Amino acid sequence: MAAHNHDTPTTKIDKTTQINDSDNKIPSWRQRLGSLLFTYHLPIGLILFLIFGILVPQPGTYLSTTPLQYICIVYIFFNSGLKLKTDDLMVAVKSWKASLWGLLSIFLVTTVIGTKLTSLLPYMPSTTANLTNTSANLQYDNYTNNILGPADFSIGLQIFFCCPCTISSGVLMVSQAGGNYALAVMLTVVSNTMGAFLCPLIVAWLTSINSAITPADIGNLIRNLCLSVLLPLLVGKALSYIKVVTKYVKKYGKISKISSSFALILIPWMKVSSARSSGAFDIIEPLNIIMIILWSLAIHVVFLLTNSSVSWLILRLDVKACKSVVILASQKTLSIAVVLISYSPSSLANQGLMTVAVVIAHMTQILADSLVVAKWAKYGREEEKNQKDDAAKSTDQDDDVKTMTANGDSKGVLTYISN
Repeated sequence: MAAHNHDTPTTKIDKTTQINDSDNKIPSWRQRLGSLLFTYHLPIGLILFLIFGILVPQPGTYLSTTPLQYICIVYIFFNSGLKLKTDDLMVAVKSWKASLWGLLSIFLVTTVIGTKLTSLLPYMPSTTANLTNTSANLQYDNYTNNILGPADFSIGLQIFFCCPCTISSGVLMVSQAGGNYALAVMLTVVSNTMGAFLCPLIVAWLTSINSAITPADIGNLIRNLCLSVLLPLLVGKALSYIKVVTKYVKKYGKISKISSSFALILIPWMKVSSARSSGAFDIIEPLNIIMIILWSLAIHVVFLLTNSSVSWLILRLDVKACKSVVILASQKTLSIAVVLISYSPSSLANQGLMTVAVVIAHMTQILADSLVVAKWAKYGREEEKNQKDDAAKSTDQDDDVKTMTANGDSKGVLTYISN
């Protein structure tokens, strides 16, 4: 009986160990692959559909003649409204310096830097201008001698730089980097709401196509953005206060996110397919795409350096607020950029080529920021570990001092403390 009683605790320990081992089991390669695909499903989908649109343009060209792109726009922002969290907005008001600089940087500083520097580059004339020119074939031949490509790319990038911060990826990155989550939500909500009114005015003011945009075009852009962006966003947010809707959003969160991404993927796919059918891609060289990547990366680095310098050196923001402002004020959203391009006059530039530049710039900034966030997250984990080690060391020292004091070793206590 004694032997039996002795073996019982061991058996329990073994079972507990097995349970703990099963909980700490390393994910299989399928689970890791699935997690990786879910994390990067948007850039992967954008790349695949853009390639498909270039190689097989007929389906996207046909769908571009239907109201599908407008349905996708409404759905994207309606879904964003359902998931929009505004509970922490009042908390973010305390960081008023960070909030003011973030909005100022989003709508003025970064837009001026991005649009004005991009407009200085020697792009070739827009393809829409050349399509109606009698010497079009001769001018098309000149595109191969220009590494930047047509001005359609420049116009697309300038519109992209006029947009507010990203809607979901920026907040997620701030959370991963250990930034101020409430401040990130506030910048996202306020900038995207204001963007419906300000972005058309900024495009008309700062971009190189300002002379071609009439007051009527600006009015149409604001009206269309309010109806397809702001209104669905507010309706979605209003519905999120209903318990049944909130339960649905939480239960089907991943499906909702993937469906929104799919809707966002369809819009540039249709634009690129239409551009391919019209022959606009015949003049594009691989070097043009490489230059878009390099230029959008260079501009994004300037954004990061500008925002970090002002936030850290001038405003002296705390580390968490600084991370939030640097990430969100440096990013530009793809969704509103695509909407602006969709509603812009077709005579300004080829919408498919503009969309290509915007998609490439968006993916470039996300990849660049993911590296920055990974570095910040690693540094944060190391700092947290050092703090825990210091706290544990301090606790051990206090215990040693208490032990010496209890034993009456006052000399040892003084020697220990001095060391």
